[in-house]
Amino acid sequence: KLVITMKYIYKEDRILLMDQDREVGKITFPIFKGDIRVLNHTFVDPEYRSGGIASKLVTEAYNHLKKNNLRAVATCPYVVKWFERHQDKQDILVLEEQAKLGEECAILL
Repeated sequence: KLVITMKYIYKEDRILLMDQDREVGKITFPIFKGDIRVLNHTFVDPEYRSGGIASKLVTEAYNHLKKNNLRAVATCPYVVKWFERHQDKQDILVLEEQAKLGEECAILL
C-alpha cells in the first residue's frame, strides 16, 4: 500500500509542497510593493499533475497571505483563473493594481 505523506514548507516568498524529500509543487509570491505580493508562478511536478495540487497550493498561499495581513495581485495564468473561479477569495486582491497589469492578467468578475 502506497502512503503519500506531503507537507507544506513556508518560506518568505514561496510555499513548497514536499513528498518526503522531493519537491513536487510550489507557488511563489515575491514582494510587488509594500504589503502586496505578486502570485507569479505555480508549478506541479508532471508525475503529480491532475490531482488538484495546483489548486491546493493557491488555496494554501491565499490562507498564508490572509493570515499574515498581506494583499496580492496575480500574474500566473493559473492563479488568475483560480481567482475567477473562487470569487469569495478575492478579498486579498488589490484590484486597482491588478487592473494595471495587462489584459492577460485581467480577472473577469
